[in-house]
Amino acid sequence: MSGSLTISQNSIPTLTNEQMREVIRIMVEEFGLSHQIMMENVGRNLANLTRRLLGGELLRHHVAVLVGAGHCGAAGLAAARFLHNAGADLTIILSRPPSDMSHLALHQYRILSRIGVAMTVQTQLPPLKILTSLRQAEITLDALIGGGLRGIPTGTEAFLIQALRQVGRPVLALDLPSGFPGDGGRPVGPFVRAEATLALALPRLGHVNAAAAPFLGELYLADIGVPPMLYQRLGFSVGSIFSVGEIIYLRKKEK
Repeated sequence: MSGSLTISQNSIPTLTNEQMREVIRIMVEEFGLSHQIMMENVGRNLANLTRRLLGGELLRHHVAVLVGAGHCGAAGLAAARFLHNAGADLTIILSRPPSDMSHLALHQYRILSRIGVAMTVQTQLPPLKILTSLRQAEITLDALIGGGLRGIPTGTEAFLIQALRQVGRPVLALDLPSGFPGDGGRPVGPFVRAEATLALALPRLGHVNAAAAPFLGELYLADIGVPPMLYQRLGFSVGSIFSVGEIIYLRKKEK
């Protein structure tokens, strides 16, 4: 991809879920970088990678965004705003109503509502309409669960995951394809098969799991603003891996 940098995964540390949570805690509680700022960083990078995968142009391109109720969904909604501003034709499907969203996701939902972007809760759409929308999309952003998986996806999330598998259209997954555990374990329920995956900050065990690689597609890594000294504090040596840009290319798609 144009503007991408291929880096050996061996040169980049891999975090556990617990270590990633500690990185975010320090960023918020000690450095004063709010979750909302990080959501903006992630959303912008996800939108920029979508643009890249569509050849650099967004005007009149159809993008579907599947949105969960947590942090992953919040970043997906932020990405949807950037895509809307750039002229993309959007279909945004929420797995849960706003009343069930985290405060981060609800904040992004309210912004989109105020600027007139249409969003629909999955239960308000006939299944055939959802499948038709996903088939028409040139790419679908999977912002349902990411690395925040707890147990097996059920309910509306499971339905949307199965819908993505059924239509077989290209998927760009945020953090991890929904249904894949961040600790590198094997999925035991429904999961998304992605054309590309955007990891955040540093890869986690789930990104380097050889068995999962064919389902993650092309692997990219996005800068969310973590200073190298924070990693040094946790015992990791991380250089200026984002010196050429906010998104770097880690691994090609495996067959």
